[in-house]
Amino acid sequence: MLAAALLPSLAVSAQEPGLTVQLTGFTADSWPQAQALVTVLDSGGRPVAALTETHFQAQLNGSPVPVVDATTGVDSSLPIAVVLGLDVSGSMKEGGALEQAKVAARRFLEGLAPQDSVAILTFHDTVDLVQPFTVDLAAAGAAIDGLTAAGATALYQATAESVRLAAEAEGSRRLVVLLSDGLDHGSVLSRTDALTTAETLGVPVFAIGLGADIDRDYLQELAEKSGGRFAETPSPEGLAQLYQEVGELLRGQYILTLDASGLGLAKQEAATLRVDATVDERTGGDERIVCPQRLCVALSGLEAGERLEETRTLTAQVVAEDPVVSVTFLVDGAAVLELAEPPYQFTFDPASFSKGEHVVTVEAATLADKVRTNEVTLRIGAAPGGLSGNLFAIGVILMAAIGGALLFLLYLRGRRRGGQERVASPWQPEPPPAHHAAQQPGRSLRKEEPLPPPTASQEPLGHLRVISAPLAGETFPVGSAPVSIGTGYRCLIRLREAGEGEQEIASEHARVWIREGQLMVHEVRRLTETGALGGGWQILTPGDVFVVGPHTFRFELAADGSTEPAGEETAFVDVPDILRDRSDRRGAQMAADAAVPSAASVPEEAREGGPTLATWGGASQDASPDRPGPARLEPEE
Repeated sequence: MLAAALLPSLAVSAQEPGLTVQLTGFTADSWPQAQALVTVLDSGGRPVAALTETHFQAQLNGSPVPVVDATTGVDSSLPIAVVLGLDVSGSMKEGGALEQAKVAARRFLEGLAPQDSVAILTFHDTVDLVQPFTVDLAAAGAAIDGLTAAGATALYQATAESVRLAAEAEGSRRLVVLLSDGLDHGSVLSRTDALTTAETLGVPVFAIGLGADIDRDYLQELAEKSGGRFAETPSPEGLAQLYQEVGELLRGQYILTLDASGLGLAKQEAATLRVDATVDERTGGDERIVCPQRLCVALSGLEAGERLEETRTLTAQVVAEDPVVSVTFLVDGAAVLELAEPPYQFTFDPASFSKGEHVVTVEAATLADKVRTNEVTLRIGAAPGGLSGNLFAIGVILMAAIGGALLFLLYLRGRRRGGQERVASPWQPEPPPAHHAAQQPGRSLRKEEPLPPPTASQEPLGHLRVISAPLAGETFPVGSAPVSIGTGYRCLIRLREAGEGEQEIASEHARVWIREGQLMVHEVRRLTETGALGGGWQILTPGDVFVVGPHTFRFELAADGSTEPAGEETAFVDVPDILRDRSDRRGAQMAADAAVPSAASVPEEAREGGPTLATWGGASQDASPDRPGPARLEPEE
């Protein structure tokens, strides 16, 4: 039977005047029907009896859920699985404490129903399971009678082991009754780890303290985080009364049957369950995050599609029946934070990411190899419209108009110069008309006049070295700003287009940059005739390699901040934008058309088809068909 796990309350249980309501369990084996386990206490801490479904109101994620039935623990056929954790350290010999504890535990067993099961766990220097879960209460009683006291007090270890044992039991009514008479000594587990285990697994712990040397703060926090209760007695004679009260609470517990069929809530979704009780003029309520299956993950702190302009803390709420191993936050598929214990929180800083749409994903994994994810999409950057948005739009339009006018003037000037030169040199071939270039975006008018390479000034932090053909031996600088790799003219690392039988390389295939000594590699998501491709991420350390088409790149971190030979300058480019690049290409083509050289300015060897020299960042290089990209000029055909 699949029992849903339970997290502690998001807020402190409502203790309104008159009633205290405790939501201690939840199961959804017959979803969308579910059962909630509720304890209702009066102002004196005693169970309130004789309540029906009319006294309760329930909500899931704020929407009302009908309560179709309410039964008590005495009337219910749901079995209880109880772990009795008993302190058998050497101090329990004093004043007959262990003998009184045996008597109290045996009386507790007498109050269980035939279908209920019990396990006996003891702790001193070590934690021992002296009786696994059994419905044979006589066998459990015999195990209690045989206990002896000696050694230290491994309290934290006993807490975690008893809660794990109860969590593995069948059914939804599971609890731990833990008795301790002193401080922890000898636990392998830390105090924090013990409390985290109890909080995560959601098994109520009824903590009983004996004597004046108990760790009262720890036992109280344990009861609060697990959804149980804490009680103490100064003498062993008071143990019987405390165990009897625990039994009364179990028998007075209400099992509410809820009908969630009208909500459309998926079984894999975590939800906030709230239960209120009203008796005459007295009211009270409690709420918890619940899950209809073994593992659910909820992400709070951000609404889907929300636009962020400042730092925001995101919280993952994990509802797990098994111990949680890790919770990982990812942005656009790349892991940015991994946590091993709660609180599972990630601070998202928009300044660390580019403007536009991003997907935040949270992934939780448990010891049972169960993995569950949840994700939300957000946007970075100011929303369009408003005063700032309108001013920005007006500025863009004015700049575009001025730029267009300047380009048109350059175009007319070039036409005049070209006409005069053609008169002086009537043998010169007619240059291609300007409209021809406009009809072929991305192509320059003449091969020996390529579009200018992207430039920006920024200190390089490392470089990529090509270790396989066709560019083997080449190095490319990389800094903290994204650099594009692809076949497009806007890419700083420009590759030739894939040949026959080679993997296709997009015009902008990937973006790379260095952050905290690691290379971020983002394969740009793109649409093809067969669907969407790309979108993946890699985070590489120095010496790691990655492949783009037939090229293999190795990441090398600069030791002194310099990655290029002396005499060469380094060029960087901001993250390319498709709309911006399209506009830049058209403007660049018009500028190139206006700057077509005259025959007199073209070297003789160029007109005769000889090799041409190209300048890249101030250094001359021989043109070569094996060196594609802006750094190469091909001979005129």
